[in-house]
Amino acid sequence: MTNATTSNAKLFIHVCQGATCGRWVAELCEVVERYREQNAAARARIEVCQDYCFDRCAEGPNVVVETADDQQRDADQLIDVMRGRSAPRMTVYSRVTAEQLVELCQRHLAATDE
Repeated sequence: MTNATTSNAKLFIHVCQGATCGRWVAELCEVVERYREQNAAARARIEVCQDYCFDRCAEGPNVVVETADDQQRDADQLIDVMRGRSAPRMTVYSRVTAEQLVELCQRHLAATDE
């Protein structure tokens, strides 16, 4: 199995689109898309996904960053993370601003290059 910490790993940015977070979903997705347009590595290795409610409304907007290659993706783990459990290769961020999301993308991309 491929190690997701190598440079072939992708980042899947899961943005909550629940009732509370939905107010920010367009802005958060747009900022990731702009970052991808300006950065070749990001374009090749970041995908942004709008996902159903993470059930963390009081902490929104919420984002899950998943580091994996296509074979490692696991929807059940994403659901576990949304329910407050930990899962390998996934990190939850709350109260995320557009600026912070770009920084998170940069930080996670750099970590996969180490």
